[in-house]
Amino acid sequence: MAYDDAVKAMLNANAPPTARAAFAVARGVARVSELWGHRGLGTLYKHLGRLPLLGGASGRVESLPGAVFETSLFEPYWAPTIVGGRPYEPELMAVFRRFQAFAPTLVDCGANYGFWSIVATATELRFPRAVAIEANPSTFALLESNCQLNDWRFSRVHRAISDTVGETAHISVDGSGAKVLTTTIDTVIDELGWRKFDNFVLKVDVEGHEVPAIRGASRLTSNRDHVWVLEDFERTGLKTLEHVLNAGYAAYYVDRKQRCWSVRTARDAIACLQREKLPGRARNFVAAQPDGDTLQNVPSTEPMIKHNADPKTVDGFGEEWSRFDQAQILDDELRSAFETYFSIFPWDSIDDKSEGFDLGCGSGRWGYFVAPRVGILHCVDASAHALDVAHRNLQSRSNCRFHHASVDDMPMADNSMDFGYSLGVLHHVPDTAAGIAACVRKLKRGGPLLLYLYYRFDNRPTWFQALWRASDLARKAISRLPINKRHVVSDVIAAGVYFPLATSARLFERLGLSVETFPLSAYRHQSFYTMRTDALDRFGTRLEQRFTKGEIEDLMTAAGLERISFRDGVPYWCAVGYKR
Repeated sequence: MAYDDAVKAMLNANAPPTARAAFAVARGVARVSELWGHRGLGTLYKHLGRLPLLGGASGRVESLPGAVFETSLFEPYWAPTIVGGRPYEPELMAVFRRFQAFAPTLVDCGANYGFWSIVATATELRFPRAVAIEANPSTFALLESNCQLNDWRFSRVHRAISDTVGETAHISVDGSGAKVLTTTIDTVIDELGWRKFDNFVLKVDVEGHEVPAIRGASRLTSNRDHVWVLEDFERTGLKTLEHVLNAGYAAYYVDRKQRCWSVRTARDAIACLQREKLPGRARNFVAAQPDGDTLQNVPSTEPMIKHNADPKTVDGFGEEWSRFDQAQILDDELRSAFETYFSIFPWDSIDDKSEGFDLGCGSGRWGYFVAPRVGILHCVDASAHALDVAHRNLQSRSNCRFHHASVDDMPMADNSMDFGYSLGVLHHVPDTAAGIAACVRKLKRGGPLLLYLYYRFDNRPTWFQALWRASDLARKAISRLPINKRHVVSDVIAAGVYFPLATSARLFERLGLSVETFPLSAYRHQSFYTMRTDALDRFGTRLEQRFTKGEIEDLMTAAGLERISFRDGVPYWCAVGYKR
């Protein structure tokens, strides 16, 4: 089951009315905060939890079947997961799925309320055993409660993990101090009688004391296959990462798109954090033995999630192309759009023996014009409904081959295609960089790839960019409506916004005025049918990413393309590059 689909936020069945009211308020706040990426949600929950009528309620979340986790409803750190149903650290969930192949033992240091011990020992991941180690007394009490909720299926240790045993550690608890005895990972393993097992996942998140915790596992790590999952901070100089690198481990940074990037120095890690715009934030790293079996389960820079597609976005486009199959558009209008997009395509390098692909073929509107010029055209789409429409529209093109697949699952052999194109597609997938790279892998050396990616209005004035930001808030709300309401609203926008502005632009153009920066002027010569299609495309799509011209060039270069050139004109940005 997909992690995102499995998360279920809930209240206890016997929760009092005040708790149900609190849950409704918290859930509503979480839904609204989706419009701005949940920023500030934890702080808002912290203040809501202080209200007499709302505070004190607890909530549960089932992150995977049989993995139930409970904590305070308005606990700032956990509330987005407990109430909003947001997957907690999905990048680590992807890592843990890889580890399950060798049935490891989990040592969860700084386990907090026991989330990862609960998840790891659930039936889906099937870690045979886990121990949750937590120093904070009040946190440990909730850890015990969560273990009971999950049938006591993992061990618990109330100690401060370190490189010494039996010393007194002073920790901060709710603004005051508490004392707890220290222990080591080696000691815990010995006391549990687990020295006989091989294959350990050692997860350490102990608020800056990771290096002593690592030193305290010297006996275990000297003769057992193992992998470290470590939290580290740029603001502390990434000392934990440097420690494992100096010890000879192969280290990886786990990014928000659930990929692992090889990290050879702290500088490499900082570059990863800056690329994700996360400087100063705590992030997770994986460190494995270079010659250990577990290293085979730590991925390289390939995406850790198969199927680089958002299911709801795919469904939305299936609905769009089923409703607007392009059959009502005049051939001249479609041909004009085709010639605009393909004006920079190197037709002189393509002939009737060439074989290529149309990624995200949709209704087949571009394939209709490309197919007569080539030998074989592979039409690929992640939506079965869209592919049905394309098959119907291209039935007269006998050289088309149809494939129901996502960008990372295209069936054509690598290095086999003479050309490829993907227009208006890869800004709707979770990982655009990986999508472009997947396309390039299919090309022969020197083969061209034509792309159209939404621009970030980098060549537009500030007022134009502000107008887009306002419309994007509307998109985030409209795209979550039921399909019928989404269609109605998008039609209203087409009639009330697109059509008047496009008509005005056409009038101003006839008067000799420049309409280059006039909103929606690109539609001044388009039919209302196209406006309705694009209004649904623009406001009915859940996942949308935008890029500057420079960012697109960087993405294409990183994917293995060279001699990159851009079309200078609407639509922005259309670019072509050639496989190195």
